[in-house]
Amino acid sequence: MNSPEFNRIRKMSPNPTTVAAGRKKMDISSSESDTDFESRKSSLVRPGHFESKKIMVRPGDSFNESALTALEELDAVMAAETSDYDSENRLGSSITINGSNNHTSHSYSPRPNVRTAPPAPPAPPPPPPAPPAPKPFTGGSNQTVQMNVKRINWEKLNSNNVNNTVWQQLDDSELNDIVKYLELDQQFSTKSVKTGIGEKKPEIYILSPKKSYNISILLAHMKMSISEMKQAMYLMDEEILTPELLKQLLAYSPNKQEIEQYDKFKGDFEGLSKADQFAYEMSQIPNYEQRLKAMLFKANFEEKITEMKEHLRCIKSASQELHLSKKLAKILELILAMGNHMNKGNQRVGDATGFRITFLSQIDITKTSNNKSTFLHVLAEAVYNKFPDVLTIGDDLVHVPEATKVSNTSLNQELQELRKVLQDISDTLEKFNGHKHVIGTIDRFQEVMGHFIAEASDELQELFQLQAATMEEFSNMVQYFGEDPKKIDTSDLFGIFTDFITKFEKAHRHNMMYKRH
Repeated sequence: MNSPEFNRIRKMSPNPTTVAAGRKKMDISSSESDTDFESRKSSLVRPGHFESKKIMVRPGDSFNESALTALEELDAVMAAETSDYDSENRLGSSITINGSNNHTSHSYSPRPNVRTAPPAPPAPPPPPPAPPAPKPFTGGSNQTVQMNVKRINWEKLNSNNVNNTVWQQLDDSELNDIVKYLELDQQFSTKSVKTGIGEKKPEIYILSPKKSYNISILLAHMKMSISEMKQAMYLMDEEILTPELLKQLLAYSPNKQEIEQYDKFKGDFEGLSKADQFAYEMSQIPNYEQRLKAMLFKANFEEKITEMKEHLRCIKSASQELHLSKKLAKILELILAMGNHMNKGNQRVGDATGFRITFLSQIDITKTSNNKSTFLHVLAEAVYNKFPDVLTIGDDLVHVPEATKVSNTSLNQELQELRKVLQDISDTLEKFNGHKHVIGTIDRFQEVMGHFIAEASDELQELFQLQAATMEEFSNMVQYFGEDPKKIDTSDLFGIFTDFITKFEKAHRHNMMYKRH
């Protein structure tokens, strides 16, 4: 029969040889040799791939009965093969697929019931490369030391975000010299790694750490050698020795104890720190500290004299303004009249011919019955209604507020101090007359300071004359108001009038605002 149904069933039928091999596989005993076992298992084929089998149809059998018989045989073979396949897996078999003939060959472990070992761990990573060999030492006495420096924990700006900011205007490359003198690597080092042979000798410090640090910064700013600085001191070079620099040199000059230590020092000069080398060399200049004070006094003298003259002239002008002001006199007259009216019948305070100027600072204490205004508000209202031209009293006393800042007592002390310093400089010059000059140097201190003392003495004399004239004007004004000039300072008196004028003008503005509402 060659019907389509028959051909389909025939293709699905197993090969008898395969079925026989499968049945024999079930009968293999555990005592078989490995060779017999391997020969038997090689005859097996992978389940699902069978050679076609021709169905034998007996006479009288219908086609359906033959097909059913073939299907039953196929199911039996499949069940047997599946049982063998599961058994082989339990025995630890490994399967190798042959792609050319689609057959499966089974490799069995000679020992049943042995579990397959877990996969081997991955190979370890290759070792890191060996560090580079150190560079050979080529000789020489210099040692290079690499410093591990502590970091500054700031948040760095993006370079694209600094346009039109202060950072765009800065150039820290100009401060390299200053940074070098600060010795940041040494001050903030965490550990030093020596890369050479030999050790640097430690520096010797005599100055205090703070003074040494400040001198290091000063040296970085000056950008001058020690010899150049000494030369400027001898030549009295005012372009280099500015008042600011002289102040720093004087502040950081070695004290008596430090100078004694320098005198006792017998070691190598190069072993001292840079700051100590500078301080030691400068201290060798004759009368170094007195010289600095004299030069600083000379540098500031003209400015100081000008300032004191302005203060004295201000006191003189303010005294004249108070003395000559008609508007102030009218206000005082009105205050006296109002006060006598209110004090009528009181023997202690009534019927007064005048009052102490200090009352002007208390004039706003007395309040009206309704507590809405004060005696000062009533005074300002009366001036506004009866003497309106007096309201501009502040225009007559323009120098009085400025004179409040000046004390005649302080001015007199400053004048006496100027005279004392000039005398000290003169004494220093006398010491120089018997002092041996350093060979090979030109010291112009005596020449320059001698000429200065002569001019400064004349200016100081003029200043004393101006002070006398000013205080005479002030005394006359104080007496004009019935006060004792010996018992009151210029700043106190001018302060009273300044405070009164300010309050008076404020009360007038308050009255005007009250009327509008």
